[in-house]
Amino acid sequence: MLSAADPTTREFAFHSPNSTDVQSPAVAVRLSTPAEIRHIQIQNRRNPTFHARAKDLAVWVSDDGNEWRQVWKSDA
Repeated sequence: MLSAADPTTREFAFHSPNSTDVQSPAVAVRLSTPAEIRHIQIQNRRNPTFHARAKDLAVWVSDDGNEWRQVWKSDA
């Protein structure tokens, strides 16, 4: 879920639904045309209580929305 709140007043810009039945929460960014992405900046929440949530964080890409390939995965 994207937040409409000013990101300077909140600790996060998006989050997964507050539900325990979500096994693989995800955020999808769909571009209008295929493009090369050279840089992605991911900032974890500042509160250390939530830092472990970034474990196994990964970035996947797809040209068609059906076939996906992983291009990055967090180390910790």
